[in-house]
Amino acid sequence: MFCFPYTGTGVSWNFDTDYSVYLCSTHTGAEIVSQSDQAEVPKFVGIRSWADDLSTEFKLVVSERHKQLQKSGLVNRPLYILALSGGGEDGAFVAGVLNGWSANKTRPEFEIITGVSTGALIAPLAFLGQEYDGVLKKFYTTISTKDILFANLGGGLFGGSALASNIPLQNKLAEIIDIEFLGKIAAQHKRGRRLFVVTTNLEAQRPVVWDMGKVAMQGTQKALKLFRSLLLASTAIPGAFPPVALKVEANGKVFTELQVDGGTTANSFVAPLNVTIPKNRFERRKTIFLLQAGKLAPDHENINPKTLKIASRAIGTLLKYKNFADTRRLYLLANKIGAGFRMISIPKNFDEASNEPFDKLYMNKLFQLGYEMGRTESGWVSKPEIF
Repeated sequence: MFCFPYTGTGVSWNFDTDYSVYLCSTHTGAEIVSQSDQAEVPKFVGIRSWADDLSTEFKLVVSERHKQLQKSGLVNRPLYILALSGGGEDGAFVAGVLNGWSANKTRPEFEIITGVSTGALIAPLAFLGQEYDGVLKKFYTTISTKDILFANLGGGLFGGSALASNIPLQNKLAEIIDIEFLGKIAAQHKRGRRLFVVTTNLEAQRPVVWDMGKVAMQGTQKALKLFRSLLLASTAIPGAFPPVALKVEANGKVFTELQVDGGTTANSFVAPLNVTIPKNRFERRKTIFLLQAGKLAPDHENINPKTLKIASRAIGTLLKYKNFADTRRLYLLANKIGAGFRMISIPKNFDEASNEPFDKLYMNKLFQLGYEMGRTESGWVSKPEIF
């Protein structure tokens, strides 16, 4: 018996119909590993792939997208791609940049948008354009810790799956993302635009990319719940928040996958452009824009040499350099396919500190900073530099 017990961290919508459910299966972990490549979410075939090795089914998006682009006229425009990185509460900076960019009336319509972690929360709103700038601003300037999580230290330390519950965040997603919202995503998908988010398959230790527009195309309550669950999974920091367990099928067998924060494997992502761009349109002028929810530059800090502080600082340093490596990878990809590259991140001279997770005052300052930089188009660089 292979089983994932539910440990009481809770959900606010019905996961029994959500494809997010803890199940028991009659086959072994080894069998699950051998079938991971073939696994699909029931009734949602072709919506996902390993992000590090795109499947044949996922590559079929090219021919489908080319027809849609021709019909909508987008095929004759420059190709703008927007990558939204992870970064927790620092997503307020990205929300500010997008709002300021709109105010400057220079924000392009992005043909492809990708999001990881907090970037995954921003991505659907950015995908629908300036109509949702106000929603984006409200989300990142009015929330506080209690709107995202509540502590579950006892359960997390003694047999549970996480130190906190993200039920409040689930409720926020349910307020914003409804059937009407899903219909708007589907309408843009039909035009040939694409919305991707990244999660991490914890057991396989691999990133998974999800075609959110294809999910939205089904337009059902199950599609709505899956859409929300995938956003929740992309933000589920391991240990802090419970993983999202998705029911999948492979070769007639049913099992669960634990999906967690996409930033565990990739803090930013762009699908290989030779897959997402039809070959006979590869000559289009292309630009990758990366909105970085955080600083790339190192921050000096005097460290109290205590175990927890040392460990915390070391993990933060590891994540910073991993983020830079992911950013560098996108820059090299742009160079390889002849695309322009523009990136913006929190300036190294921004020295405000957050007093708690999702500190409202801190996030408002970040939003305003991002807004001014987006409005004036300042702070953009064409090559990532860590120093």
